[in-house]
Amino acid sequence: GDINSIWARAREALPPRISCLVDNVQLLRRSAEDAKRDARQWAASAGDGDFTAARASEEGEGEAGEEAASVYQSDSIGNATRLIDVVRSAVGADQITAGSPELMATIEQLCRFQQSAMSSTAELQATIMPERRERLISIPGGAFCGAAIPPQGQVKAIKSQQICASREGERMIQGIQNMAGTDKTDHSAAVRSVLTGFGE
Repeated sequence: GDINSIWARAREALPPRISCLVDNVQLLRRSAEDAKRDARQWAASAGDGDFTAARASEEGEGEAGEEAASVYQSDSIGNATRLIDVVRSAVGADQITAGSPELMATIEQLCRFQQSAMSSTAELQATIMPERRERLISIPGGAFCGAAIPPQGQVKAIKSQQICASREGERMIQGIQNMAGTDKTDHSAAVRSVLTGFGE
């Protein structure tokens, strides 16, 4: 029969607990597909879609997104436009958050921000809330309650250093592996030359 009818029959036979797990896996898969689609849309609207989309498909979600963020620096209006697009897609009919009043209110606020930003840079500066001196974690009873949250510039610098250190570690590992392969080749050649009488 049809694969969908076979799956429907098999799914009906599943115990309720397993059926919930199947639902969760399907939701995660759809969320991952949506995230990839959103990443491609952001890359396309940033102007370097081929580069970012190719990197995202080759490397997955990790470093590609961080590298793309460091390559392209957009303005607040561009960020607002892309954020509006993402939130609009989250309100779409085929999404789990379809018709959410909170998301609709967020879209309204973002559209107002975008309009004010396009009309006047003075109004834009007035609507931007600069990061204060120091922010603290304020989760009651949390292990890190009262700990300082580093400013965004510092977080970006740390991420950049971590990426560089990770790449350097990978290069070192690859170099060691390449050297081990070379040593084996040299050793094999030496053994062969001894066994064959040095070419005599």
